[in-house]
Amino acid sequence: MFYCKFRYGVLPSSVIQMIDAIRHLRAFLAVAHLGSFTRASLELHVSQPALTVQVQQLESALGVTLLDRNNRKVALTRAGQELLIPIERVFIDIESIMNHSRDLAELRRGLVTVVAVPSLAATLIPLALCEFSQAYPGVSIRLRDSVGNLISMVKEGEVDFGIGGTIQRDPAVTTQDLYTEPICVFAPINHPVAQKQTITLSELVEQPVIVPQEQSSLRMILERALEQQGLSFRPFHETSHISTTIAMVNAGLGIAVLPVRAIDCFLSKNVRCIAIRKPALERRVVIFSRAGRSFSPAVSKLIEILHRRAHQFAHQVPTRDRRGA
Repeated sequence: MFYCKFRYGVLPSSVIQMIDAIRHLRAFLAVAHLGSFTRASLELHVSQPALTVQVQQLESALGVTLLDRNNRKVALTRAGQELLIPIERVFIDIESIMNHSRDLAELRRGLVTVVAVPSLAATLIPLALCEFSQAYPGVSIRLRDSVGNLISMVKEGEVDFGIGGTIQRDPAVTTQDLYTEPICVFAPINHPVAQKQTITLSELVEQPVIVPQEQSSLRMILERALEQQGLSFRPFHETSHISTTIAMVNAGLGIAVLPVRAIDCFLSKNVRCIAIRKPALERRVVIFSRAGRSFSPAVSKLIEILHRRAHQFAHQVPTRDRRGA
């Protein structure tokens, strides 16, 4: 049995015609297999006159007679015999399409592709993906952690949406705020900075600093704040991924500027998180997507979970030792 359910607005005429065509084909198949309009009408739960009209309309549209009728029986004409198997094949394809559509609508299958800056791909997003995958195991998620041009990937349709720091205004892109997080300094426990409660930007520039590469929103926030303070610095090391930055801090190669939640990624407890003051720095995290693009049910559900997790994320105290943040 086939059905089509529409939730919004008036059906386009082309869709109505398609639904009528499906009904007509289904009516013909039922009569052909059961050999009776009476039995077919009972099978399809329609009146016999309505079923007869559907078959007649199909014959008129095709320009051939499909069924020979008399008082005792119904038989396939030569044209009906030749068209029976092709019509059955069409219905197999239709059934597959309808089942696939229902699976997508009910989140039993599907694919969501997300791009995120590495710091978020390593912190917030795995929490949301874990919740999503437990609820909808049939939906596949592709997560790309990238420091490249995330906006281009979104605009060109390579991904369903992106997550990162605040982006420049672009009429081709829409944004949703997720949360705001402090930006802090991370230092090895034996580093002089680790003994401080807070650190200022003027103190920061005197240290060997590990910073994200220039495309990063974190780097832009830091450089903008330094410029406003009339300060400048030469990065001691530049990295692309948060895992690399964390490894370098653990190895004692310097101090790093990272979002506060990065503390949860450190495998060692021999790291301190120190708040930046005068001024305090923070990053606004947003979801961005191509303007005018409709989300699939799976994408909409994942974004819903991300918003809920982000709210919890923003109000939870990181689990490792931190000072002044």
